[in-house]
Amino acid sequence: MEIEKTYDTQKKDILIFDWRIGRVLEFLEDNEFTHKPHRAYKYGCTNWVFVNLGNMTYTCGVGGIQTGKPLRNHAIRFEEFKYLLDVYNEYGEGEILDKIVEDVYKKYEGKEIFTFHSERFDLEKEEVCLEPNPRKKYINMHRDLIKDEY
Repeated sequence: MEIEKTYDTQKKDILIFDWRIGRVLEFLEDNEFTHKPHRAYKYGCTNWVFVNLGNMTYTCGVGGIQTGKPLRNHAIRFEEFKYLLDVYNEYGEGEILDKIVEDVYKKYEGKEIFTFHSERFDLEKEEVCLEPNPRKKYINMHRDLIKDEY
């Protein structure tokens, strides 16, 4: 079965939501992403950030202003992003990344951009850390695609 290309790294940004955005920004800097500030950035960063894997840049979210083009028009958790980044770094663009992007975003279909369960911004602060290593879950789902020692 051929998978439709779901993620063009040059055209869409991965939108990450996290109540502790500082740890996300620190992670991005540590992984050599470049901050590409929006002109409204002077007001500070919200709890979300747009990340472009193709050009290794990120733009802080600004309330009321669209500072990026979110993939699938939904945010994902920081832990989900880290997994996508691992896959991208290992396999680049292509069928493997597309399949995993599809699976990560599937649970958010039909929901508003920052709705994780039933209402906007309903991701609990404690819930952010419930699944510290979603790699295991996704690797088990994609055993046929990914060879890993987990």
